[in-house]
Amino acid sequence: MDSLIRNIERTAGEKGIRDWATSIFDKYHNSFGTNSIVRLPKSDIPEWVPQLDGTFPFLSAAVHSSTSQNGESVWLVWASGRGSIGITMGRRSYVALPFHPNYYWKQAFPGIYVWHVKRV
Repeated sequence: MDSLIRNIERTAGEKGIRDWATSIFDKYHNSFGTNSIVRLPKSDIPEWVPQLDGTFPFLSAAVHSSTSQNGESVWLVWASGRGSIGITMGRRSYVALPFHPNYYWKQAFPGIYVWHVKRV
């Protein structure tokens, strides 16, 4: 997970990834209902995102709306047969809420978390 944090710092930086997430919130705010997930088209994924991890072959991105105090979040997920890693980000006050015991979370920056899950 530390390598993912270093790659964020090396490519977009905290400001770049937060600005991108904020632009996604603004673009999709009225596109979905409460507690829904909208998968992002490739055209909404910046060129630097695939560079954040080169070991997992499959990348997916989505925006999630929520009625919880956390509000909206953007998820980047890289997956393979051996597990998944990802970045979950919201506004600066966003707190990731682990929802499964096989997920391991680490706060990278305020409101931005990296995580991984091992296939069981």
